[in-house]
Amino acid sequence: MKKTIRDVAAVAGVSPATVSRVLNKSGYVSKKAYDSVMEAIKKMDYSPNAMAVSLSKNRSRLIGIIVPSIYNEFFIDVIYAVEKKAESCGFRVLFCNTDYSVEKERSAIEDLISYNAVGLIIIPNRIQENDNVKLLNQLLKNETPVVCVDQELPGFAGDTIYIDNDSGLAELVEDIIKRGHKRIAVLLDANNDTLGAHVSKVNTERIETVQKVLCSHGLVLHEEYILRAFCSDSSYHTVIKELVEMPEQPTAVITLSSKATLCAVCGLASYGIRIPEDIFVAGYDDFHVLDAFHYSVHYSPVPVELGAVAAQTLFNRLEPGGNAFPSQHITIPSRMEIKL
Repeated sequence: MKKTIRDVAAVAGVSPATVSRVLNKSGYVSKKAYDSVMEAIKKMDYSPNAMAVSLSKNRSRLIGIIVPSIYNEFFIDVIYAVEKKAESCGFRVLFCNTDYSVEKERSAIEDLISYNAVGLIIIPNRIQENDNVKLLNQLLKNETPVVCVDQELPGFAGDTIYIDNDSGLAELVEDIIKRGHKRIAVLLDANNDTLGAHVSKVNTERIETVQKVLCSHGLVLHEEYILRAFCSDSSYHTVIKELVEMPEQPTAVITLSSKATLCAVCGLASYGIRIPEDIFVAGYDDFHVLDAFHYSVHYSPVPVELGAVAAQTLFNRLEPGGNAFPSQHITIPSRMEIKL
C-alpha cells in the first residue's frame, strides 16, 4: 500500500498541510516540525512520488534524465537521443546534472518527481555504494518507470541498459599487440573515480581487461604503467612527465576515456614525443583528437545508440500495461577498431 502525506503527518505528529509545506519548500514551518517531518520520512522510507498527483488521472508529458556530468560528451549524446525520441512521442525532457554527487543525484530524483515526471532515465554516479537505489526502487513500486543506463547500480530492480566494454577493449588490445607493442601502459582519468577518491568500478574492469589480454600473450601490465591523471586541469602534465622519463618507456598507451586520450596527446606533444612513431596512443576518442595523426579508433555503439535504446525502453513502460512485464537487462556488445 502506498504511503500518503497523511501517514507521514500521523507519524510526525503534525498536520498534512505542514508535511506538504516541508515537501514543497513553501510557507513557514518551525524547526521542530520540520525535523519531525524529515525524521518520519526517513523512518517510513517515504518516496516523493507518493505525494504526486496520481499519474493515472493527471498524467504529464514530461520525463526526466539525470547524468553525472554535462562536461562529458558521451552523456550529452545520450541526452540528445533521449530528447529526440521523447519529442517524437510528444514528450518534453527535464534534464539534471549531478556533478558526480550522490546528494545532488538524490535531489534531482526528488525534484523531477515533484515536477510530475512520468518516468526517469538515470546514469548513476560511479561509486561502490549509492543509497539512492532505495529511492529509485520505491519509485518502481509506485509504478513510475526508471531505466538505469551505462553504470551498474547494485540492487536496482528496474530496467538496465549497459555496454559490454570488455569485448571492444579486448579487441583493441589484441590489435595493439599485433602491431608489435609489448610495453603497454594505460592512462585513466582520475576525475571519473568519484572525484579521484578511488579507482572506479568501470576503470577497474577496464584495467583488468587489458591485463587479461596481455597475460594471454605472455605480457604484463606493470604497476608503474597504470597511470592516473586529473584530466580536468593541467596537473596531468606531471603524470605524462613520469611516463616520458621512465627508464623503459612504454611504446603504446591505451587511454580509458576520451578525456584521457586528449590528455595523452596534449601531454606527449608538449614533451616532443611523436605520435604514433614514438608512442602509439589508442583508446576511447569521442573528441576525434587522433584524427590529427592520420588514424582513429572507431568505437561502437555510439552514445546516441545507447540513448535511443534507453528511451525506447522507457516509453515501452509508459504504454498501457507496460509495467506488467519483468524488468529487462540489456547488454550491448562493443567494438573498438583502429583505422589508419
